[in-house]
Amino acid sequence: MPVYSLWLVPERDGPAFAALAELIRDLSRQFDTPVFDPHVTLVGGLEGDAAALAATAKDVAGIERPQIELTEIVSRDSYFQRLVAVAASTPPLLRAHALARAALGAETAAYWPHLSLAYGELDAAQIRRLLVIATAAGPVGAHFPAAALELWRTDGAVSGWACTASFPLPPGRAR
Repeated sequence: MPVYSLWLVPERDGPAFAALAELIRDLSRQFDTPVFDPHVTLVGGLEGDAAALAATAKDVAGIERPQIELTEIVSRDSYFQRLVAVAASTPPLLRAHALARAALGAETAAYWPHLSLAYGELDAAQIRRLLVIATAAGPVGAHFPAAALELWRTDGAVSGWACTASFPLPPGRAR
């Protein structure tokens, strides 16, 4: 069965998206890791019919537009969290997660908002280099409004992931 994730994304033609996408591509070239679009996963691991998930996601897209604030860069012992910029757990972001989780009937562990910068199986020396490069690139302190809620099919290889629906978030409500 296909697996989907609901992502918050910055404005695709805005400076935050461009800078983060460039950093992800640069790290990918240097460490031979997958390339993916900058995003903060709101809810992942969703199974079901794409059309039904998209209809529910459209309803969720009426949420207060959360401001994403990147606070630190860390590495975790997880393929999909090898290098991440931690996002501040602001009330609007936590409310958006809770609403999406409830609407989609998703069971999830404690929510840890983050924006991945590199996926992959890397050794300790590579991870140290990743941390140095990403820290120098300066995403810590960046802040931007989540501009859209996107439903992505995220099963299989990262190169095969695809956006199946995108919904703009209401403007003027970023906090």
